[in-house]
Formats: sequence, C-alpha cells, structure tokens
Amino acid sequence: MDIKEISAELMVILKDNIVAGVEYAKQQFPDLCQQIIRWGIMQKVGSSIISILVIIISTFFLVRAFKIRYKKDFRWNENEAIDVSLVISWIGGGIAGLISFMVMIENIFILLQIYYAPKLYLIDAFKKLIR
Repeated sequence: MDIKEISAELMVILKDNIVAGVEYAKQQFPDLCQQIIRWGIMQKVGSSIISILVIIISTFFLVRAFKIRYKKDFRWNENEAIDVSLVISWIGGGIAGLISFMVMIENIFILLQIYYAPKLYLIDAFKKLIR
C-alpha cells in the first residue's frame, strides 16, 4: 500500500464518520431543544421561588423593624443594640427585597420569552453554549 491508497482509505473512513455524526446530531437536535427549554423553565421558576422567599424574609425584617421603631415608648440611643439592629434590618431587608424583586421580574420576562418566542430563547441559549 502506498500513501495515496492509505490517504484515500482514511478519507473514506473520515467521510463515513462525519456523515454518521451529522445524522446523529440531526436526530438528537429536537430533543436537545426541548431539554434546553425545560431546563430554562426550571431554572427560572426555581430562581423565582428563591426570590419570593427572600422577599418574604426581608419583609418580615422590615415589619419587625417598624414595629420596634414605632412603639410609643421607643427612644433612639437608649439602647444602641436595638438602634444597630433597626438600621441593619431596614437596610438589609430593603436591599435584599429590592434585588430579589428585580431578579424575579427578570425571570418572569424570560419565562414569557420561553412561552411566546421559544426560538429566540433557544438562539440565546445556543449563543451562551458556544461562548
């Protein structure tokens, strides 16, 4: 066997393997698209549930801080630990609630995109996979 015969045989083997790979990819592509869409839905729903829990917890801290602050006998600087606790509750609860609310709104928009324009969602998902 000379080099030309070996390279011709190798080209035939490579061509057959490439054709088989392309056919396999064509068969698996619809299932891959469904799995990407399902995963996107589950990811966004899970993230929204966590956001809702954080909003509930931060609301609890804000309500607790307001109840302590607006008692009739409350005085600032009487108890510094309560003052620091109130400030942390207001700032932490407000920031956590706001960030969670924004994440939840973004997730809702992505879920709407999956529902109304799944091809656009798939294009975005494939762009992220390629990067």
